[in-house]
Amino acid sequence: MLALAVRVVLWIALLSSSFTLSANNILITDLQKSEDNQWSVTYRSKTPIQSIQFHHSPDNSRFDRWQLLDKGYVLRKVNGKDTVFRKDNTRFTSVSFALTPSYTHLPKSYAPFAVFSDGSILLHSGRFFACAVLCRGNEHTWYLTLSAPPSERIILNGQSAYGKVSWYDDNDGRKVFVGNTEVNDTRYYISVIDKALPEEVTSALHQFLPKAITAMTERFPKLPRKPMLFASFEQTNGERYGRQGGVLPDQIFMHWYGQLKQTNPYDLIWFYAHEVVHLYQGSYVQHISAQDAWMHEGHAEFVAGELLMTFYPEAKAFVEHKRQQAKLSCEVKLAEIPVDEFAEQQAYQALYQCGAYFYQLLAQYSGAPDKISYDYWLGLGFKAQAGAQVNKATALAVANLFLSDDDYQQVLDTFGW
Repeated sequence: MLALAVRVVLWIALLSSSFTLSANNILITDLQKSEDNQWSVTYRSKTPIQSIQFHHSPDNSRFDRWQLLDKGYVLRKVNGKDTVFRKDNTRFTSVSFALTPSYTHLPKSYAPFAVFSDGSILLHSGRFFACAVLCRGNEHTWYLTLSAPPSERIILNGQSAYGKVSWYDDNDGRKVFVGNTEVNDTRYYISVIDKALPEEVTSALHQFLPKAITAMTERFPKLPRKPMLFASFEQTNGERYGRQGGVLPDQIFMHWYGQLKQTNPYDLIWFYAHEVVHLYQGSYVQHISAQDAWMHEGHAEFVAGELLMTFYPEAKAFVEHKRQQAKLSCEVKLAEIPVDEFAEQQAYQALYQCGAYFYQLLAQYSGAPDKISYDYWLGLGFKAQAGAQVNKATALAVANLFLSDDDYQQVLDTFGW
């Protein structure tokens, strides 16, 4: 079992807050779960401000699911971002929302809440990032606190606590667990898995993930810490069904919602494999723009197929069918819009399909699928400067190392580059 801290307040990275907060006016974000399962968030500023703007607004769901607790405030869109003002346009130092603690699907984003069948919650801190006045694009640090009933465990950064935690957050944020779902510490990961998930889902997870982690560790740098694995299930009314997976540093998480349906077992394992690949990609390549998401999504799709065939040779026909589907779907989408516009046009599925097709062509022309699975990604890391963003030019330069001039040109022509 994961070592549990005593019932004390866990303060993480609480540095010289008076200097930092006054210098950069970082908002203090207070998340709270009450004894009767009500969630709220309060934003506080040390100095009076004209507005608060949310760092990430992928859709309009915040207008429906966040209720302002003071009628003197209003939520509006400003330059595509959700922004809070006082109705009389005067300055203020705090504002509070009541939250809807259930899963909602966000386009290419992680939902603020993923609910377990026992009522436990996995929250995504990045959904709560906000800026004093307006977000200017250079904000990288966020300060949050989270309070929960003393009977419920909080898991933050792999550590457990009760009552209240506080931390500085950054980049895409992290997942934080609140509740009492059982925690298990295995050789490969620390898991919090919903007991309501079907046995075929959990058994496949525990059988495949250790194999995949072992295989990836043999080719990629070992993860700095044992990852946390979260798998949750929220049953909903009606026919709605879906699942979402994701990865953040040292965390892998999967959420099922709706009426669970029987699926091809290889499709389920592909889903797991895709997320495991993402877990290791960041060892070398950490920054890719949304426009170039085909790079990491396509790589995860291609390597998922390789892992599947390694451990389940009988799945070869399934993998080949998936790859043929990706090729055909990509060709259809390329006839409509160029790859560089997929993200802007919200053609997110095409990023996966064309990304997978890109790696399929590299494997075909190079004759070395194993090198494309692993060595290509390491090459991206070597080409990029430390911490720098990898872009299409970098991706193509590395591809050229594996291909003849004619085959390289064929790849460029296929994607209209």
